[in-house]
Amino acid sequence: ARSMRITVIPWLRGGEEMLALVFTDISDLRRAEREARTLCQRAERGRAWLAASAEITTSVLAAPDPRDAFGLVARIGRRAAAADIGMVAVPDEDGTLVVTAAAAAPGLPADAESLRGLTVTLAAGFHADVLAAGHAVALEGLSLRGNRVVPTPVLPLAAALAVPLRLARNPSAILILGHRTGPLRLAAPDIELVEAFAADAALALELAEAHQERARLAVLEDRDRIARDLGDLVLQRLFAIGLHLQSLTRAAGDLINARLTAAIGALDQTIEEIRHTILRVQPA
Repeated sequence: ARSMRITVIPWLRGGEEMLALVFTDISDLRRAEREARTLCQRAERGRAWLAASAEITTSVLAAPDPRDAFGLVARIGRRAAAADIGMVAVPDEDGTLVVTAAAAAPGLPADAESLRGLTVTLAAGFHADVLAAGHAVALEGLSLRGNRVVPTPVLPLAAALAVPLRLARNPSAILILGHRTGPLRLAAPDIELVEAFAADAALALELAEAHQERARLAVLEDRDRIARDLGDLVLQRLFAIGLHLQSLTRAAGDLINARLTAAIGALDQTIEEIRHTILRVQPA
């Protein structure tokens, strides 16, 4: 169907007022306007996902507890996608996907705490398919079920998007963005933005783990240095002082001798305690 615009032009002819009707085909103009609106909306969503990627990077790296990182990914991803539920799921020893962290939209009969620990029920072999594909996979229908540990009723989702996080330490982790009703409200360009967000989140998680590992190694190195200092310097000095005091006992009277002997005993006990401390602080 074509869109027409009618323009009325009044004019005079022989003293008589006339009207001229001009018909203009504006179908192309309307189509161009729709395309422009679509491009603007897409650009706005792109800016939102770029902001989400920047937020997840700074938030994960600044998180005081690395265990909160998955929760940040679920919460920021859910908000950027306007999804009802955002989850990070990891398979257990039996291969069942278990929700490790989650975030829910306000007004839903669930929250992050109640979703954590639920199992993700979907088609057999789906998890392996997502990991093998390496990109986002759209799902029609999946449910979150309780188990013996978390006996929560079934929570169905009408549609969801599953994206692998590609973590070196946990290569099976998946980000799931779900809607309780209606179809998946993400176009193909939006799915690419979600994949970029998941890649940025995975990189931030890897960097956070690397920082944590460096901090742990720094603590171990510091402990090793303290142990060496205690062994090489403190113990030698205490031992030398003990020998010196012991040599003085031969020239001292009974009262002073008793006091020197008590001091030597205290030094021996201190040396033994320092040795035990060295064994405790040295890395295994």
